[in-house]
Amino acid sequence: MGKKARKKSMLSTILSILLVASMCLTEIPLFGAANVFGKEKISNSEPSETEASDTEEGLEEEETVTALDGSEELEAVTSVAAPVASLPEGSYTGSRMVGLSCDTKGADIYYTTDGSEPSEASTKYDIPFVITSTTTVKAIAVLKDLKSVVSSFSYEIIVPKKGTTYTLDGGDIETFKDNTKADGESEVAGTENYFTLIYSTKTKVESKAKTFDDGYVSTNRISFGDVASIEKNAIKITTNKAAEVKIWWGAGQDNRQMTILDKDGNLVFVTEEETKKDALYITTTDLSEAGSYYIGCSGGNNYIFRVEVTEKLNTDFLLDGGDIETFKNTKADGDTEVAGTDGFFTLIYSTKTKVESKVKTFEDGYVSTNRISFGDIASTGKNAIKFTTEKAAEVKIWWGAGQDNRQMTILDKDGKPVYVT
Repeated sequence: MGKKARKKSMLSTILSILLVASMCLTEIPLFGAANVFGKEKISNSEPSETEASDTEEGLEEEETVTALDGSEELEAVTSVAAPVASLPEGSYTGSRMVGLSCDTKGADIYYTTDGSEPSEASTKYDIPFVITSTTTVKAIAVLKDLKSVVSSFSYEIIVPKKGTTYTLDGGDIETFKDNTKADGESEVAGTENYFTLIYSTKTKVESKAKTFDDGYVSTNRISFGDVASIEKNAIKITTNKAAEVKIWWGAGQDNRQMTILDKDGNLVFVTEEETKKDALYITTTDLSEAGSYYIGCSGGNNYIFRVEVTEKLNTDFLLDGGDIETFKNTKADGDTEVAGTDGFFTLIYSTKTKVESKVKTFEDGYVSTNRISFGDIASTGKNAIKFTTEKAAEVKIWWGAGQDNRQMTILDKDGKPVYVT
């Protein structure tokens, strides 16, 4: 075989090897140095004198390559980067999602959440996890025989409290007979004098021991003697925020109910029990707004044994892309999934929706793990995150633009825009 033929045969063989390599490791170019597994380097050799003379003799110009014969220059991985957390250290209200990552390709991460030192015997990190109480996360990255330094992340999780509860018990009030009080005469009572009883001439407070289904045992009962109004026959409360009201009561006659009026005397709540005379009931309802309210009887006299008002605290509800498992175009139009704090959010998917892994760092330090891509514009039927608020709320969105000049929007229940960036 002539020199020129042998040269072309050798080139063909090397090109075949490199083409196969490029199919397996897509980051490696056909010619020149390349980074493999992060730090290995393949360098080209200089052409020999023979090769140079062949070119001068008229051989077609050829790219020079290096065979993978063990002679290439290699730079081995000598250390492993320490793991980093997607959630910045600090104090948070309610549960939070934590993702872990390592800049060293191929490294496995092992972590603990009890403050102990991590090892390869610890939990192997796979997907983001939720912390629901104050936690110290410690993590280590391992690649073959190499280990990173231990990373430690401390989080204070503040568990939302239900709120402050104010109680009025019939036993707080001294007994008296009807025709003792005047219409409109009042008395403050209960926790921190939170309650104002507004009497009438028909009102009486009498001893009455009754046992309710929840185990509560009364001592006295309040009998206003007639239907409630804002002037008499009612218990007035003033809430500073949304509140839950719980009433222990008994029916004065069949089909009588309990009611709550607003500051103008308008009905905001009425029970719907199939009541029987002298039967006992426990009723719970929510008041969505702060304000003054009047608790009393509807349709005639009933008996009030106890009232509790729990003012609700403001609560943060969080949905993180890391809460959702990744998928690609596997949902049908209108498919839903609840997620986030207390299942507060409902994601409404479409056939174009996908959730993909994407680590991004925002200006406030938040680091993402996944991103939600609905694939099209929002509507009430698909491509949206639905939530329902009980009162005024602040909404904060961490987002990225799919194209120039694209915006985010919020629609109301009828699909009308109420906000756009």
